[in-house]
Amino acid sequence: MRKLIFLMMLVSFAAFSACSDNDDDLQSDVNKGSGASLGNTQLSAGTYAFEGEGFGGPFTITLASDGSASFYEGYLSSYIGEGTWKVKGGILTVDDGTFSNNFKVCDDGFEFLPDGSTNFIHIKLKEGDKFSLYENPFLTPEIQEVED
Repeated sequence: MRKLIFLMMLVSFAAFSACSDNDDDLQSDVNKGSGASLGNTQLSAGTYAFEGEGFGGPFTITLASDGSASFYEGYLSSYIGEGTWKVKGGILTVDDGTFSNNFKVCDDGFEFLPDGSTNFIHIKLKEGDKFSLYENPFLTPEIQEVED
């Protein structure tokens, strides 16, 4: 049992460490899925976390500046969705070929829109469920100082 838990933690850590750390503002080339400036709203590359409970850990969606995306519902999920993202008319679409979900882009993240969305496996989002930029708890300022 300990080996199984350790393996799950190791796989989860590897998934998070492979995420983009690039939080720079993106160009407005929405056709390539590389980001958009939507009035006063700026969507940036990075990892966003669901503000509710994930499936045994944080439910995250990672948007990379090259238009690729991934999502992971939590530590207990064996499914990691990998695909693309794009913004059109203030609507973010994350699609991995199996699941396609729409979100309204907000000032500080995005909110789930059920219309036209397939939803997810373990976590069934409701309209307005919010994702905001994720700060990795393993990289606290104290740890960062030690690493420098």
